[in-house]
Amino acid sequence: MSPLRYSAAVVILVVATIVGVMGANEPAPPACSTVYDELQPCIPYFTGRGDPAKDCCSGVKALQPYSKAKSNRVAICQCLKSMVNLVPGVDLSAASKLPKKCNVNVKLPKLSLDIDCSKA
Repeated sequence: MSPLRYSAAVVILVVATIVGVMGANEPAPPACSTVYDELQPCIPYFTGRGDPAKDCCSGVKALQPYSKAKSNRVAICQCLKSMVNLVPGVDLSAASKLPKKCNVNVKLPKLSLDIDCSKA
């Protein structure tokens, strides 16, 4: 292998390693089934039947690590948007207040029927 090719191969290997390490800190977006499972205990709260249960807040906390990366926030937002259509009687205002009620800092926009998830 010529010195130039060897140098190029080393540079590519170093860049690939850096990209791999940087990406390793960011979890892959959760599947919608995961989002639904974590938030299923919140349905009574979403539909105006009391405060969020402990299991509900645990689900919100479980989703928190995913909310750091924009691509994950977009995926979670899309799941929430479809969830709103699956659960009749969801109070969107209450749903938007859920992270605060559970004392969880989640970077998601205010939920609405016409939310643009690309801006999450």
